[in-house]
Amino acid sequence: MKFLHAILLAVAIVATVFPLQVSAATTDTKDYDSEIRMLTNDNFDAKIKSASWLVFFGAKTCPHCKKLTPKWLEVQKSIADTVARQKFYMAKVECTKSEKYLGSLEVEPLISYITTKAEKYDPAKSSTIPKPDAKPPAAQPAAVAAKEAAPGTGTANTEPSSFAATSVEAEVGFLTAWATKFTTKRDNVNPSGTVINLKEQVFYVLTNQTPWFIKFYAPWCQHCQHLAPVWEELAQNLKGRVNIGKVDCTIEKKLCKFYEVRGYPTLKYFDESGTVDYDGPRSLFSLSEYSKQLTSIPPFTAINGDSYTTTAASHQTAFFFLYDPTTTLRSTDAMIQVSLSVRSKAVLFFAPTAGHPSPTLLRSYDSGRFTQRYTGTHESTPQSRQYASRWILSHRFPLAFEVSSNNGDEVMGGERLVVLAVVDQDGVERARNVLTEASRRWIDVSTAGSAKGGAKATQTENTDALFGWIRVDLWGAYLRRVYGVRPSDAPKLIIADPRVFFSLR
Repeated sequence: MKFLHAILLAVAIVATVFPLQVSAATTDTKDYDSEIRMLTNDNFDAKIKSASWLVFFGAKTCPHCKKLTPKWLEVQKSIADTVARQKFYMAKVECTKSEKYLGSLEVEPLISYITTKAEKYDPAKSSTIPKPDAKPPAAQPAAVAAKEAAPGTGTANTEPSSFAATSVEAEVGFLTAWATKFTTKRDNVNPSGTVINLKEQVFYVLTNQTPWFIKFYAPWCQHCQHLAPVWEELAQNLKGRVNIGKVDCTIEKKLCKFYEVRGYPTLKYFDESGTVDYDGPRSLFSLSEYSKQLTSIPPFTAINGDSYTTTAASHQTAFFFLYDPTTTLRSTDAMIQVSLSVRSKAVLFFAPTAGHPSPTLLRSYDSGRFTQRYTGTHESTPQSRQYASRWILSHRFPLAFEVSSNNGDEVMGGERLVVLAVVDQDGVERARNVLTEASRRWIDVSTAGSAKGGAKATQTENTDALFGWIRVDLWGAYLRRVYGVRPSDAPKLIIADPRVFFSLR
């Protein structure tokens, strides 16, 4: 339902939350109709059979239609970069020029959702806008959507015009343009720098496509009261980047129950990839940096597959999706969705390669010395995408890394053995070097058929151990309480059983 929600989101933002100011001098629809994609008696039936449409049936004699027309054009323009990847279009029918549809318009403008391969339109049977839990129009492969996006129909195609999935260069260009849009400020995101009070009636529509950071709270909660001024400042800091919202759980009880809010305040980040619980510090700086990181890093980087070796050599840990762009369509769409769910957490490269036999997701680590292949499928199903996302996230750590509040819950609360070096600030570099070499030896021993002498080894299973260091000068109280380690004991090595450790906070 995500794509239709994008349309509804834009409509809601333009028409309700951030309404356009339409003066009496601008309500004449003739100037706007020249830019809006129009359906007529002659092309209506043919067009709606080839795609899914959101259609505005209006009349120039209708005052409400006149006010809605400029808003409709604004929405159409705002989603231009999205429709290139979907067989979904927005259009208007001027009923005074299409008499056979005039009967569908009574007093108010009619907005109808017409699904792919729809039957011949009948006003009495037309689909109304579906509820948020309705099934979405089928997503189309990138190449097909780009090829079939109708030119000259009122909305310019903002994706690279050269893309036709016929060459690696065209694919890289298309993907680069698509990924870059996630790091660009958008006019329809938090334009006024204010906190939006969200109600259940509009919540699912508003939060489905653009990024939102939302506070679920109760007015009587003292922690919520302390956070309130910070939340207002956060909205100003993230103007143009992230929408900031709040939900009063004493009023919106069903909404808070749906999102499993068990304490106040509960902070959740929403974007195209889904929902993430925020458990970090609640200072203005921490909240701002968290949000800015998610909106400043593209979900992936597109490279020519021929540069795989050199790219892998420059990264301690990275993931590569290799495929032939002339034959792989749905797998690419599925991986794009996966990339959104691992954004800012893992380094992911899309590496289109001419003649590559089948879609392959690889983990490269230790600067390309070792590789590990994902053995799941690349089907465009929620289960397949979720499995791929979990695999990437669970294998994203380098050979040796710092254990901190950002990763401590996952590292120490998982099922893998953790080799933990307790050091002070001066001992970090030595710990990194020693743990990296120890991790290499562990892999050599635990990987069947591993190659010697610096050659690459291929893993198909996890090594079931993580190697990291923790700074005693930062986590002294925790280390003393849990492991009985004092600052004077550093450096010290701990073999940690994750089942007895759950949080560094």
